[in-house]
Amino acid sequence: MRTVKNSAVYSDFKRWYYTFCICVFTVIFGMIFAIKGCVNYNTDVSNSSSAIGSQINFGRSNATLTIKDIYTDEAHSVLIARIGGSASELSKLPYKGTDYDVILQNDNVQSQDGTTPVLFGRMGTDGDMFLVIPNPQNSVYTVGIINRNFINATNNSNNSNNNNVTNLTNPTTQSMSKLLSTYQTNRNKDNNNDNAVVQSDAYDTAFFRLSVNPAIDSDAYKPEVLPGTLLKDGQFDFEGFFNKVFKNNSLDTLNKEYQSLSRNREQIQKSMKEYQERLNVNSNDDDARQALNTQQKNLDDVNKKIEDTGAEITNYTNLTYSQDLFTNLQTRAYLLKSTK
Repeated sequence: MRTVKNSAVYSDFKRWYYTFCICVFTVIFGMIFAIKGCVNYNTDVSNSSSAIGSQINFGRSNATLTIKDIYTDEAHSVLIARIGGSASELSKLPYKGTDYDVILQNDNVQSQDGTTPVLFGRMGTDGDMFLVIPNPQNSVYTVGIINRNFINATNNSNNSNNNNVTNLTNPTTQSMSKLLSTYQTNRNKDNNNDNAVVQSDAYDTAFFRLSVNPAIDSDAYKPEVLPGTLLKDGQFDFEGFFNKVFKNNSLDTLNKEYQSLSRNREQIQKSMKEYQERLNVNSNDDDARQALNTQQKNLDDVNKKIEDTGAEITNYTNLTYSQDLFTNLQTRAYLLKSTK
């Protein structure tokens, strides 16, 4: 009997031991795969553009803008970032592109003098900012936009000791490297918000990434492909850029809104017809009468929106390109090589 009892105990111990070993190995392998997945994900993020909708921040000016969209053309001759924000945020920053320095970090870009052609500025005095990189490499660009004309007077005491660095007229490799070292990405995987900020407000600089071929296969990172080519004989087609990005995109959005409002109006009218038929049969149907009055108010609101949207469509249709919309542009970027 003792032998049988010992055998049963030994059998129970073996099962417990094997179960324990399996659990330990499962945890270890799970941790390995989790770490590997995290590393791979971070690698993909660093090899992709900042997500469309990401916020970028000019720390000293306390101005927060948004990457509204990223574009290329069918020939991949340009890579374009469109950056915008509310009127109050944009008013904290100068409107001239020449008031900014642009720095790019991409080891595949070759240059004799440490600079490369770009176009950076703002459409008019109150439109969106844009950055154009001609003949982009397939690898990712780290982009820094340095405001050299601080105009936003604030009560932030942290800025009191930064007067000696606000005007970086001729940035050196050392000073730009210091700027790049402050670049930090705080990423929320749930909402794809890639918030690029400068941790020190010593330089009024915003950073983000751009790639014509992002590692992350998602529309939030892919550039929109515009028809044709925007780089012709080495010259950027501003009129084509204006029409395709600003005018046509706005018209497309307005037309979709107009169609949606029209469908909404049809549905309201259908409901009103039903309630009116109920009242024709029973004039004491108070529920139908109240619903009819509510829908009449909804119809009046929708008709007003349709009228306003139609007027906007007409205005945008008649909008014509002017060279005055694209002046005071920064045309060179300083190149940095990575330290890795």
